[in-house]
Amino acid sequence: WCPPCISEIPKLINLQQKYYDGLVIVAIAFEINEDVKMRQEQLRKFKDEHKINYLVLDGGTPQNFGNTFPSIKNIEGLPVEILINRKGKVEVIRNSYGFSEVWAGRLEQEINALLKVK
Repeated sequence: WCPPCISEIPKLINLQQKYYDGLVIVAIAFEINEDVKMRQEQLRKFKDEHKINYLVLDGGTPQNFGNTFPSIKNIEGLPVEILINRKGKVEVIRNSYGFSEVWAGRLEQEINALLKVK
């Protein structure tokens, strides 16, 4: 995992704990390893090591990003944040460049706003 992705993990863990009754965090990992079983074992170990409490899915290799998310355009790299409201509408798609207090505050404000929508 890239350093910006790793730096976000503790905040995402805290957000999942704080908003467990309405927020679903899903991470999609793109690993270089072509072997599916090995890649999934690496993901399991990584999730355990970092005590990740949210869903982590195997997105395949980085070359698969465009096939996995064909409608996402203008993304400069990973990590990517996608915020989806309760009705399934995508509200935000943007690059995330790792943890900062500004990033964390903005993300939590956006999550609060989306959770208020019924």
